[in-house]
Amino acid sequence: MPLATLNDVLTELKDKPAAIGAFNAHYLDIIPHLIKAAESQQAPLIMQITEATLQNSGIDNVISLSMRLIEKSSIPIVIHYDHGKDIDRVKACIDAGFSSVMYDGSKLPYEENVKRTKEIVAYARPKGVSVEAEIGHVGTVSGEGGDAFYTHPDNASEFARITNVDALAVSIGTQHGLYKDTPKLDIERLKSIHRKVDVPLVLHGASGVPDEDIKKVTAYGICKINIASELKAPWAQAIRDFQKENPDEYDPRKILEPAHKAYVKAVKEKMSLLGWNHAAVNH
Repeated sequence: MPLATLNDVLTELKDKPAAIGAFNAHYLDIIPHLIKAAESQQAPLIMQITEATLQNSGIDNVISLSMRLIEKSSIPIVIHYDHGKDIDRVKACIDAGFSSVMYDGSKLPYEENVKRTKEIVAYARPKGVSVEAEIGHVGTVSGEGGDAFYTHPDNASEFARITNVDALAVSIGTQHGLYKDTPKLDIERLKSIHRKVDVPLVLHGASGVPDEDIKKVTAYGICKINIASELKAPWAQAIRDFQKENPDEYDPRKILEPAHKAYVKAVKEKMSLLGWNHAAVNH
C-alpha cells in the first residue's frame, strides 16, 4: 500500500470516538515487528521515529527498510519524524522520504514557534508531507513542564489557524516517560480546545495513562495517541527475565526474541484499546 500521511489516517477521526496509535520504532529490527502487529489488527499505523533512532540506525536505513515493508503492507502506514527541534533536520527528513514530521517549537516563545512552524509547513506542503506541531509544552515525569505549560484553548485556535498545521499536540496533564503516580488529565481544558480547534489533536506522553482516560480523550478530538515508554518497559523486562532463566545464553537472536514478542503484545493491546475499527470510523 502507498505511504500514508497524517491527513490520510486522521481526518476522518476528528469527530469520532476513536484514535490511531503512534508507536515508536526504537531501532531497525523492531520495524518489521511493529508493522506485523498493526497488520494483525488491520488498523492504520503511525510509525514514529525519533532523532535518537536516526542517530543509532541511520536515516537512509530507516527509510529504505520501512518503504520495502510498507509497499507490501495491506494497511495505511505513516512514517512520522517525532519531536524534531532543528528546522534543517526536519527538512532533511522530509527530503529523505518521511511522509509526516513533527516540528516541536513548544519550548520557544509563542511568536517564534509560529514563525518556525509556518516555515516547516511551507516546505512540507508542496511535497505532500503532513506536519504536526505542539502548543503548550508536554514535559517529562522527571519534572520538566507542569500545569504552567498547559495549552491555552485560544492560543491553540490561533496557532492552528495561522500555521495551517495538519495536527496539533496539546498539553493537558500528560508527561513523557513512565509515571510514578497516576496522571490527572484536564478534560475540561481538552473539551474547550476541541471546540475551538478544527484540526486533529494529538496526545503525547500517553504511556501509563489509565485506559478510561484514553477512552475519554478520544471523544474530545484526540485522534493520535503517542506510545513509547510503555513499549520499551516490557521489551526490557522480557530481556531481564530471559537472561535470569537462561544465564548461559549468548545468542542475541534468542535473547531478543522474547523482547520482540513483549513489544508486539503491548502494541496490540494499545491498538485494541484505542477503538479504531470500521464501526467507530463509519458511524
